[in-house]
Amino acid sequence: MRPLFLRAILAAATTWAALASIARGAVLVAAGDPSALGLPFSRFSDAALDDRGRVAFVGASAVLFKAGGAALRHVLAAGERGPDGRLVADLGAPAVGGAGVVARLLFADGGAGIYRLRDTRLEPLVVAGAPAPGGLRFAAFGASVTVSGDGRRVAFSALLDDGSRGIFVTDGATLATAASTGEVSPGGGTFQQLRALGVTSAGRVGFRAVVSSGPDGLFLWDGTAIAAVAIVGDASPIGGQFVEVGAGSLNDAGTWVFRATVSGPKSGVFRADAGTGRPAIRAVAVEGESTPIGGTFRPFARALLPAINASGTIAFRGVVTDGLFSAGIFLAPAGGALEKVIGAGETTQAGRLSQLRDPVLADDDGIIVPAGLIGGTSGLFRVTRARTVAEVALLGQQTDLGGGFRFTDPGVRDDAGAAVFLGLREGLFVASGPGQAAPVAMLGDSTPLGGHYEEFDPPAAGAGGRVVFAAGVLGPEFRRALFMVGRNGAVPVLKTGDRVPGGGSIRDFFVGVLDAVTRVSVGPGGFAFQADLTHTSSATGLFARLGRRPLVVARARAHAPGGGRYSSFGTPALLGGRRAAFVARLTGAPSDLGIFLRNGGRTRVLARAGDITGTRLPGKFESFDSPVAGAPGVAFRATVDQHGRQGLFLTAGAARGLLLAGGDAAPDGGRFTVFDAPVFAGSRLVFHAAVIGGSHDEGIFRMAASPADPPAPVEAVAWLGGPAPGGGAFVVLGDPAGNAAGAVALTADLSGGPVSRAILVLP
Repeated sequence: MRPLFLRAILAAATTWAALASIARGAVLVAAGDPSALGLPFSRFSDAALDDRGRVAFVGASAVLFKAGGAALRHVLAAGERGPDGRLVADLGAPAVGGAGVVARLLFADGGAGIYRLRDTRLEPLVVAGAPAPGGLRFAAFGASVTVSGDGRRVAFSALLDDGSRGIFVTDGATLATAASTGEVSPGGGTFQQLRALGVTSAGRVGFRAVVSSGPDGLFLWDGTAIAAVAIVGDASPIGGQFVEVGAGSLNDAGTWVFRATVSGPKSGVFRADAGTGRPAIRAVAVEGESTPIGGTFRPFARALLPAINASGTIAFRGVVTDGLFSAGIFLAPAGGALEKVIGAGETTQAGRLSQLRDPVLADDDGIIVPAGLIGGTSGLFRVTRARTVAEVALLGQQTDLGGGFRFTDPGVRDDAGAAVFLGLREGLFVASGPGQAAPVAMLGDSTPLGGHYEEFDPPAAGAGGRVVFAAGVLGPEFRRALFMVGRNGAVPVLKTGDRVPGGGSIRDFFVGVLDAVTRVSVGPGGFAFQADLTHTSSATGLFARLGRRPLVVARARAHAPGGGRYSSFGTPALLGGRRAAFVARLTGAPSDLGIFLRNGGRTRVLARAGDITGTRLPGKFESFDSPVAGAPGVAFRATVDQHGRQGLFLTAGAARGLLLAGGDAAPDGGRFTVFDAPVFAGSRLVFHAAVIGGSHDEGIFRMAASPADPPAPVEAVAWLGGPAPGGGAFVVLGDPAGNAAGAVALTADLSGGPVSRAILVLP
């Protein structure tokens, strides 16, 4: 899971006073601060914290650009003034409709709003502090917005001043609430997380929801009532049941496309066609089925976001086994057969494209594809219905603000040639204290491998003061590499093409992992990582780098203890020495998922799906997140088959115990429901969690990593809605990071204070 997106509480003054002790800490860097990027900081990756107290992060400055003409000209940039004179700190992903471009803006003074850019005029649609439906006021806004085809309707998520969250729709004159957290779901339970996915010209709003005490899924508000579109537990059109329903898109006719996993497990892309009553669902592409480029589809990434246009045509990316190309962008016309748009490495008019990302689809069936050029640079490319390929914006391309931008988050509507998109100047920074963010590497800089930095993944940090990050490098060819931060800058340690023990070489890092993590695991003596492989029968593997060469942790197709063979992996956790824990999907065994511990030349099972938990959280394990490691042992989040309840578990030696379970008491009087992002901070476990029935609904928490019944006391490190260091309240909490000294660092959005976004270190 990614950071929770739940409703917050903006606490009353008396509550703030009671909670003040949990929020003492320091703001290291804030959106709007001057940066070495040449523009103010706009956004930050999740923080990484080493045992020396240094914080590493990817920092970026954001600018909105529009395609067209010989030169790229910006529309609005961080550091410029909004219509009310406030300094813009960040711009969200743009959404395009017939009436202009809509995006969320954050301001350096802590303000925020949803704005429409019509020609050269910036018009506020709704701003923080403005009245909301029901007599409340808007306090903060979610990052993404959606716009109807004619541009008259805009749907967005927001936090209100009573602490509730909702999805709202406006036509510029009126506001309506489509869904609210705490509202009863038509599938049972209550809404706990909400994400707007689309809005029609008639005002119908589609959204994805995580549900407390009920099935998650996709829902549609028709202006008066909410109906389920596809939810966990529903029968799948390919047999079995949906066990996970991911993100998707909704067009103006009310037709959906979404990514889901079916019992088996098997992932796929599905269409839900509009009609009377519940939409009829059918498969568009399914894992293991044949593709238009030969071979079969590999598992579809959990983060996949397929696109759909006004005519019902669908576009998506897929990774392929034994095909003509290793990956591709595919098109599924309404009622037509699946087509190839472009294959990874295929020769086109713009060159050979690789590193394909999620496409966006215009109503003319033109597509904007984020990708890299083999032997060139990366950027955005336009593919027409006739399959001609042309450059839209390339990394380093000169603009009216200079060069050094990576282009991302394209938005289109009628014509792919009129796309708008963000340009990001990015760098890898290490901060040793407030106001001391020093650049290590920036986009366009020369690398020790030759070529230039093309992109950065979030860094990892930990024991020994190690800071490790992955980056794309552009030279004669594109390559990915892992770098360690040294005294004199970045030092390469591994790269694509390097040979690995057991045969084969590295094709890429962090591809096809079972989680959404795109970084290594730093532990005592080194780090562990996942790699996609080539020139071998093992498509993927886990490795640890402890000296100058990597060591095998596990490889696909190898035998797993307890039966079956490994097929795919999550991000490993390095314990030190030659010990690493990992989650793996299995084939050829009754249990298709497990957590394992590699110790030298031996591997043993820590837990497998179907095992009885043997704790006060009864039932059998159903699913696992990737584990984390620290001095107390290996911790992991798991779901059990008792109404989908979750728990945080710890294994130490041969013992396995429960730390905390859904339903256990939270510090504010409520009860925990959902857990996420556990890390070790010293001897304690720090984690992100949702709470129900208390005065706060979400927070970062800390507890002793010691199984007990009743559980060890839990304390709040930061409450959503509680006071933040330097003033204001937390409104979005990122994943926490911890170090051996027990400190905690996190990236957060803030409201009501002097800054709108910051990286903070808490004691």
